[in-house]
Amino acid sequence: MPNPSPLSVVEEIYAAFGRGDIPGVLAKLHPEVDWGVNVDHLLPAAKRVAGYEPGQGHAYVGRYFGLVVQGYQINGFAPVALMAGGQEVAARIQVDFTVRSTGRRIAGVAIHHWIVGADGRVTRFRDFEDTLAWTEAWLDSSG
Repeated sequence: MPNPSPLSVVEEIYAAFGRGDIPGVLAKLHPEVDWGVNVDHLLPAAKRVAGYEPGQGHAYVGRYFGLVVQGYQINGFAPVALMAGGQEVAARIQVDFTVRSTGRRIAGVAIHHWIVGADGRVTRFRDFEDTLAWTEAWLDSSG
């Protein structure tokens, strides 16, 4: 049986995430997947945001989702459009999160970029979002 298309792999990942099935997400990822947010990790403020530290592998991605659940109340998360070409998939995501520690809400659009290997598993993921808004939402009122 041939490997699923990159588009169907990403659709399955979003479906698993929507069900809260993190093991189902991990099953679609290469064991050494490169996972991160497109942000300058050297910026001091970026170090305050849960999930902004890049990492590799299933253990890291599992920890990443743990940080998301601990750090955010997810009010809304909806893939709006998916585009595929070759082994790459881009997704426009409507997001609406509240940072638990500050009560600040973040709503807007994120772009996810996925690379799916020939074996049908994701080898690289990048989240492109309004990193300034997300970082500010993590800052307490004293800055």
